[in-house]
Amino acid sequence: EAARFYGLAADQGLADAICNRAILFKHGRGVPQDVGEATRLYSLAADQGHTEGQNALGFCYLHVHGVTQSHVESARYYGLAADKGCAEAQTMLAQAFDEGEAVLPPRSRPGSPCRAV
Repeated sequence: EAARFYGLAADQGLADAICNRAILFKHGRGVPQDVGEATRLYSLAADQGHTEGQNALGFCYLHVHGVTQSHVESARYYGLAADKGCAEAQTMLAQAFDEGEAVLPPRSRPGSPCRAV
């Protein structure tokens, strides 16, 4: 039932529902597992400025989940989430800088935290 109701809300463009539906597809909970669909949904949520979607999309680009690996795109999406105070994204971005893979300017705007996906 969760997949159905998230789907209804996602169809109306609600970013939280889109991101939660992505999580269901990523893990195959109530829907067939489909990493490509999960990534597409994370992208829709991220495009709306959804912190969890941005963080998750950073993960997808780093770990090749439904997209071609891109350290630049990974750092970009982690950076967007880090700007909003997402500690997980801040840590991943710090690691990318430490390993010489990030090409973003330092972040400065803390905001609301995100949860792990």
